[in-house]
Amino acid sequence: MHENALVSVDAVTSEEDGAVVVRIPLADLPGADDGGSWTVLPDIAVAESVHDDPVEAPLDTVVIVEGASSRVVGPESSTARRGSAGTHSVDGVAWAVEISVLWAVPFDGATAATYSRPEVVLVTATGPGPVPPGARVVLTVDRRVTGELTVVSAAADDGKPVAIAPQWEVDDDLGILGLTLTEPIPAGRSVRVTVEGSEPVPADPEEAARLAANVRITSGSTRPELQLGSGRDDHSIII
Repeated sequence: MHENALVSVDAVTSEEDGAVVVRIPLADLPGADDGGSWTVLPDIAVAESVHDDPVEAPLDTVVIVEGASSRVVGPESSTARRGSAGTHSVDGVAWAVEISVLWAVPFDGATAATYSRPEVVLVTATGPGPVPPGARVVLTVDRRVTGELTVVSAAADDGKPVAIAPQWEVDDDLGILGLTLTEPIPAGRSVRVTVEGSEPVPADPEEAARLAANVRITSGSTRPELQLGSGRDDHSIII
């Protein structure tokens, strides 16, 4: 800083070759002619995104002093910070969803007094591409409490029925209802699925804690690398 002064300057922002370029005119800063040193603190607005986007390797962040004069000293006139590792590129249209769940208590009695199961599942495609056919919504419950889950209805947000392929599976005390999409969900649109449970498998009420219910979406038979994580695509309820 120059004499502990704190000033705000207008920067010129442009886009060049996929990069955002910000130019700060040092000559306009107070005390620039006196050889003072400055610390640049950019106020950067970052767009919020719920997606873990599969993008190409990010460009380096580079600081360059342009039009250098004899007063520019230091080991380098530019520095670079490497982009974060782990990013990748893919061919095809990426997609993601947000899941909302309406939970319900399935039955009265000691075995269900503190248990909830999914009753309504709302799947919203958040883009950028549609949720492809073959993607699978998976509902898991403790079948000692809810019994077998079956689909009551499935409809788009415009009220039109949606065809899905349900499959009920059993893994010990766990009941799994897989709902495979047979048609795409366009970005920005939703599908609402209502399910119900049958009588539970008889169980000793004094047995250990129940298995928590969960709703999630998987890529299913589609390409898993195109599914983006939204942070809102996996729901469990604490019991």
